[in-house]
Amino acid sequence: MINALQHIAIGVTNLDHSYRFYRDVLGFRVKLADAAVRLPEVVLSRPRPPHPVHLEARVVFAFHPQGGAGLELVQLLSTPPRMPPEAISWRDLGIVELGIEVADLPRFHRSLTAHECAGMSAISQETGPDGVSYAVAYLRDPDGLLIQLVDRRHAGSAGTRGIHHLGIAVADLSRARRFYAECLGFDRPSCCGPVTLRDPEAASGAFLEAEVLWLERSQPSRSNISSFDRGMIKLASVANHRGVHAFLGRRWGDIGLHEVALDVANVQQTLEDLAMRGVATYWQASPLRLGPGSAASFGHVQDPETNTIELVAIHRLLGLAARLPGSLFFGIVRRLSRVWPREIDVSRLLASRIELD
Repeated sequence: MINALQHIAIGVTNLDHSYRFYRDVLGFRVKLADAAVRLPEVVLSRPRPPHPVHLEARVVFAFHPQGGAGLELVQLLSTPPRMPPEAISWRDLGIVELGIEVADLPRFHRSLTAHECAGMSAISQETGPDGVSYAVAYLRDPDGLLIQLVDRRHAGSAGTRGIHHLGIAVADLSRARRFYAECLGFDRPSCCGPVTLRDPEAASGAFLEAEVLWLERSQPSRSNISSFDRGMIKLASVANHRGVHAFLGRRWGDIGLHEVALDVANVQQTLEDLAMRGVATYWQASPLRLGPGSAASFGHVQDPETNTIELVAIHRLLGLAARLPGSLFFGIVRRLSRVWPREIDVSRLLASRIELD
């Protein structure tokens, strides 16, 4: 059973620099883990090798105090991370955009000038998931990752509200829709039709013509971690795209958005259920050792266009069934964040080294 959107994995060149950006600029100031990890070298656009070489990396898990999916920031240490050949945009195929929800975009947009954010665009209008036009703006993270700010007209002070969506550029929109709806439960189409997307590469502010489909899960989150939500995906088929996958020939941990992770109740059962729907297992169910008293498991599949999807089940946290400490922890974090505007670092509660098979 798939419960919720859990986290988005991003490869970075300098983890400390990138974490400061996501913490100070975009508000992901709850550091849940900061750990070394030994992981298999896997080129994501190719079949999994039977005996992969292993790489050393450092990983930070960060969450927004408002809840929602988190970020997994990964820096390869034992080998230099591979950059994309050019800045990733909607002209590529693959996971190309991270959407961040904001309140009072005009005021927040003005505040970003103090951070000297790269690739800042002017505010424009774009048709959102419910067919309503929203104010949006683009910027790029320290490694050039495309980030869209989406103003959902929240009340309250200007600022971010966590992850709004994940943007995936596809060659075959109908095939992608069937996979995400029928296999992963993103079965509620919110808006579908021709849309103009801003081309972030064009200094003139040109637009791209695209067919866009917003999908969200109709089922509420059943995750052990109450802050995870069901999630939203923005699929787009851009006219005259380059026809090249953004991660072609590159590995897990290389620069860019390389993985979306879904929270599940049982990894092995979910892989078996997906296999009955014709989805091949890319990485079998494996244990994930998070330190004394904490345990999880994971596995991988790929969508029809070789985007990697991780399935994660959290079994125990700090010696207790995951639901109790997870719900209690994020409840405390929400209250604390109202009076403590700085980083909330709880990474020492988990292991400083994560082991996976």
